[in-house]
Amino acid sequence: MELFNIVISPRFACFLQKRGYSLWPMDAINYTTNIVNQVLTRRRQHLERRNDFIQIMVDCEEEEEKVEHKEQTDKQGQPWGTLKKSNE
Repeated sequence: MELFNIVISPRFACFLQKRGYSLWPMDAINYTTNIVNQVLTRRRQHLERRNDFIQIMVDCEEEEEKVEHKEQTDKQGQPWGTLKKSNE
């Protein structure tokens, strides 16, 4: 019945969730959340590397951080607004 509500009526499912109803037991949700957080922590610390979806997401996150850091250093290191044409 709950799966029907989630698929057919997402607003009703959201209403039920706010009232404390869930499709899965809270202990299962907490267990899964804790496991995923532990795996993310290990992957971010480079203690473990696997060929899976979580590793792809961690690699993407690290790549974005590198790009943002590079953009910030480029902005600080090169004052583009002060370039002048030389008279040669």
